[in-house]
Amino acid sequence: MAEKTIHLIPDTNIFIQCRPLQDLDWTLATDATKIHIIVCQPVIRQIDSQKYRGSERVGRRARRTNSLFRGIVESGQGWVILRASRPEVKLLLEPRLRPSNAIANDLNYELADDQIVGCLLAYEEANPGVDARLLTGDTGMMLTAQGVDLPFIAVNPEWLLPAENSAVETENIRLKKELEELRKAAPQLSATWLDENGDGVDQLTTEYRSVKPASTEEMEELLNLLQKRVPIATFDKFSTEEAASTDPLGFARTSALAQRLPPTPEQVARYRDEAYPNWIRECQKVFEGFHKTVEKIVGRPRIRLRLGNAGSRPAMRVLLTLQAFGDVKLRWAGDHRESALEDLVLPDPPPPPKWRTLHDLFGVRDLSALLGSALPLGGEPSFELPRIADAFRESEEFRVRSGGSGIVRKIELERDRWRHGLSEEEIEVTLDCIRDGHEREGMISVEINAENLPTPVRATLSVRASMRSTSVVDYGKILIDSLPDTA
Repeated sequence: MAEKTIHLIPDTNIFIQCRPLQDLDWTLATDATKIHIIVCQPVIRQIDSQKYRGSERVGRRARRTNSLFRGIVESGQGWVILRASRPEVKLLLEPRLRPSNAIANDLNYELADDQIVGCLLAYEEANPGVDARLLTGDTGMMLTAQGVDLPFIAVNPEWLLPAENSAVETENIRLKKELEELRKAAPQLSATWLDENGDGVDQLTTEYRSVKPASTEEMEELLNLLQKRVPIATFDKFSTEEAASTDPLGFARTSALAQRLPPTPEQVARYRDEAYPNWIRECQKVFEGFHKTVEKIVGRPRIRLRLGNAGSRPAMRVLLTLQAFGDVKLRWAGDHRESALEDLVLPDPPPPPKWRTLHDLFGVRDLSALLGSALPLGGEPSFELPRIADAFRESEEFRVRSGGSGIVRKIELERDRWRHGLSEEEIEVTLDCIRDGHEREGMISVEINAENLPTPVRATLSVRASMRSTSVVDYGKILIDSLPDTA
């Protein structure tokens, strides 16, 4: 069979009212082996304007067609093959195709339909000898084309989409209203992934921190800062000052009992030669393994999830599932957070020996200590009964059901009762992946189910994580600054 090509200029309704062009039975209209469908500027404009018609069929079809057009534009070819054979169907965008001036006096170019007819003549003028026709199901456009001696192909009724059933639409509205009422009577749970500023996001770029061990120079810097923050005490000034004070009963202390005495040489030597140097060495041991402890806390990104129940009912028997995909895995934040924080503490510096009074030597601080056995108890003994409210509150908090330890793909949390009207709360998970310096990508999903929740609540977060090296010295300075005074 010899090849035969036909060029069709469609009106806008071909894309709105007909089945997809590649699915049409073209033999009902032509015996051509190749069909070129030329989309002119007026059709492109109408499709673009109709895509905003909400969820109506016109809007849905216009959005779908607009996406098809955009794909052609982004490809850079200007065309796409919709069907490969029997017949071949090729869709081409010709945005520069404008209505011909030759019939401008016969048509009203303020009307989109007349513009499309004018574009058919312009296409024939630009491509002499081609078989070009108008493709329409609009009787008015057929008459317009006939009036200026231009050929057309009428849309076959079998190509049309079935009419929307108004009864079905009415039923859908009713069902939607019922569903909305059910949702109002059910818990209104929400789950929102947060960025570092507390804003809701569905994409997050974060980083892993690689904390390097302290070098020789950095260790020396930390120890120098440590000794500046808590310098070794000196005992070169001795005095016999008297402490004038009054004990709690109002009895003035005698001058003999209040006289202050300096530390003994043995106490000073024990502090200067043993306690303080040993403390410096213990701190150095902490700094030597400090980078590992810091990485437990700041090395892995921590992802926050905001949760709430804004409905009019509590959610019962709640199951929250966190799942990781791609390069990333999860670790429940409570699995290692507290132990790591406890490790981030330097040993307390040794207190230097202090001046003493005779009160201290005899183990008597004030007269009330001597008379204590004669004083009243000062109140009835108190003891605390178990609080039922505390036990009830525990059932309203999330607890780990599975995946609470180690690095996992899935973590499950459960909760017996999630009351409504409370403030939103947050949970945290730690992100984990292979830390080899390369950027990693993945996704985290959350799904919340409840016994009285009609539809699960879902939210996903796309994650991209990069690697950044950091110095351990900055974190060491924080610990040094947090040391208590020994004065």
